[in-house]
Amino acid sequence: MARRSLSPERTTATIPVDVMRTAALRIVVSPLTTLLLLCASSVGDGADVPAWLRRRILSRLRATDVEALLPIRPGAATELPDFAAGAVEPGQHRLRDELDRVLQQADAGERQLAGIATKPENAVWVEATADPKRWTHAYIAALVRAWPAVEPVWRSLTATLHREVQRAAVAAAFGAQTELLTGIWPGCRVDGGRFAFDVRAGHWPAEPRLRDGTLILTPMLGLQPRRLVGGVVDNRPRELRDLTYAITLDGRERSAADVDSLAALVGEPRSRILRSLTLPRDMTAVAEVLQSVPSSASRHVSALERAGLVERRADGRHVRARLTARGEALLRLYR
Repeated sequence: MARRSLSPERTTATIPVDVMRTAALRIVVSPLTTLLLLCASSVGDGADVPAWLRRRILSRLRATDVEALLPIRPGAATELPDFAAGAVEPGQHRLRDELDRVLQQADAGERQLAGIATKPENAVWVEATADPKRWTHAYIAALVRAWPAVEPVWRSLTATLHREVQRAAVAAAFGAQTELLTGIWPGCRVDGGRFAFDVRAGHWPAEPRLRDGTLILTPMLGLQPRRLVGGVVDNRPRELRDLTYAITLDGRERSAADVDSLAALVGEPRSRILRSLTLPRDMTAVAEVLQSVPSSASRHVSALERAGLVERRADGRHVRARLTARGEALLRLYR
C-alpha cells in the first residue's frame, strides 16, 4: 500500500551523502498535482493559492464539489490516498490521462481509503469509505470543473517547469544532487556525511533507503514553498521514492532556482567558465578567467561538455568553447 504524507509532526531521517550524490533524478510534470493543491487550498484556508485564483476556482465549484474536496484540504487529515494524487512516473503528463488513471485505480483505492480512515487523525475520510466509487467520481468532477480556472496559469508557467527538468539533469551530471535538494527542500541538510531531512514522525525509520537509487521530483505551482515527502510502503523499512515541491506562484514566475546558486550546482570554477562564455573563448582565455593553466581549464571544460552545457569547435588554428542551448538555458535560470 502506498500513501503520501500531507501535514504532520516532524522528525529527522538520514541517508548517506554518497548514496544521494549518485542518485538518478527524474522529473514528473503533473498538472493534477498542482490542480489538487490549489483546489485543496481553495476549499481550505487559501494559504497556497492567490486570492484572485481562489475566487476563480470557487466560482466554478458546486456544493457537491466542495464536499468531495474537503478531505484533502490542508490540515483535514494526515494522509491522501495515492490513487487520488498525481502521476509519479517520470515525464510530462496530461490531466485527462491522470484523471483516467485515478478512475482505473478506484478499486485499489477502496482498500487505501479503508486503511487510512482507521486512524483517528484521518477521520475525515470515514464518510468517503461508505461509497468510495461515488467519492472518486465526485472528486474527479470537482477537478474537471476547477481546471478551466487553473489551466491558463499552468500553461503560462510551463516553461518554468521545463527548466526544472534541465536543472535536475545538470545536477545529476555533476553529482550535485544534494546541492539541488537543499535549494528546493526546506529542512534538509548535509551533516556528518549523511543527508538529513524532515519526515513525518512515526511513519519513517531513522535511515530509510532510496528506492532503486532514484529520486522522483514533482514541481508544482503554489503560493507557499510547501514541500511534501512521498514514499512507498511494501514491507518496512519505508523507502524514499519521490519529492513534491512548490515553485512559488506569485506572479513573477519565480523558480526554485532563485534560492540556489550556479556555483553550488556545478562548482565555482565551472560556474565562472559558463558565465564567461557569452562569447566563444579558446583555452588560454578560459584559463585567464580561472587564473589557472590551460590544462586545468580544459579539464573543467571537458566536464561541462559531458553535461551538454558547452561544446568546442575549431576556429582556424584555435579551438574555442561556446555555450550550447542547454548551457544558455541554465544561465538564464541564475541571472
